[in-house]
Amino acid sequence: MTLIEKYETYRKIGMELNHKIIDTCLDRDVLMKSARLLGIVRDGTLIFDSENETSVLMDFALNEYRVNNKNTIEIYREKIGWQNEIEKDILDALLSSYTSLFKITSIS
Repeated sequence: MTLIEKYETYRKIGMELNHKIIDTCLDRDVLMKSARLLGIVRDGTLIFDSENETSVLMDFALNEYRVNNKNTIEIYREKIGWQNEIEKDILDALLSSYTSLFKITSIS
């Protein structure tokens, strides 16, 4: 398998895995609580200033917001597990990663 073929395989399986995680383990309550923490809820509605904010919300909800001290990725791994070694590799990578989000308060 060439490097490009390996990338394409991991990319395809990773996208499918991401959808499975969202569909099975990310509930609306976690999503809304995450959005409130990020300041993108107004009167119970998600308000995005840009398309990028949807990615920020999903990254935060999946990786940072915790229920019973576990994020959504950990919950998925314990509840569902993985179907193949590539999914296991991706889950391991997700669990070893961390999200960084910075707010610019001033420019000098």
